Amino acid sequence: MPDGQGDQAGASYQAWLKEFFKAQWNLSRYQVSRRDLEARVRVTYSADGRLITYQFLDESGDRVFDDSVRSAILREKNLPFELERRSDFTIVFNLKDLLE
Repeated sequence: MPDGQGDQAGASYQAWLKEFFKAQWNLSRYQVSRRDLEARVRVTYSADGRLITYQFLDESGDRVFDDSVRSAILREKNLPFELERRSDFTIVFNLKDLLE
């Protein structure tokens, strides 16, 4: 988790962020036409945990789903902890995983 040490710290941040965004995400399964939607987004945070930027690496092809991903990222722009340094993370938003 965020207090991880050594080589595991980056992977822990990645897993934590995925759950963090899942908690911020909001979309009804009835708002999308398919269940196999997935988007990859690179997010960049400053050392003090502020969102600097985000960029879609792969959009899902469904505007409603992609908008829900964007909203989840922008809903909470500050992490509840600091990072060791400015950091980039690639997060995969998979509709099936998000609905579970």
